[in-house]
Amino acid sequence: MNFKNYCKTYFTDIISNHFFDFKGRTNRKVFWLFSLNVLILNLILSYIIQNIDFVGIIAGIVFSLFMFFPTLSLDVRRLHDIEFSGWWVLIFFIPLFGFIALIVFACIPGTQGENKYGPVPADTNVTE
Repeated sequence: MNFKNYCKTYFTDIISNHFFDFKGRTNRKVFWLFSLNVLILNLILSYIIQNIDFVGIIAGIVFSLFMFFPTLSLDVRRLHDIEFSGWWVLIFFIPLFGFIALIVFACIPGTQGENKYGPVPADTNVTE
């Protein structure tokens, strides 16, 4: 997979096609690669604008707000993949424990076959 297809599959497709998509399932590979892309973009943005005081702060806030819904919807779909309700994402608000719990949930393999949230995500192997 070349860089253009990688970016399309694991970043731009999620933002353009799944911005407010809270239904269905997402596998671990898509979840972790999207999360890695967001982290890398956040680090690059922080590095570039670190010396631009006010504009840097505004740019960081805008980026964070823009990424909120795609990240939230991806978290919900990842929870659906392990047959958890999307409401479990609220566990994040429990200091430290919530963050650790969501990391653990994101590492659990998805259920094999169809579950109550939909079929196995396309082009995925449940053991990925």
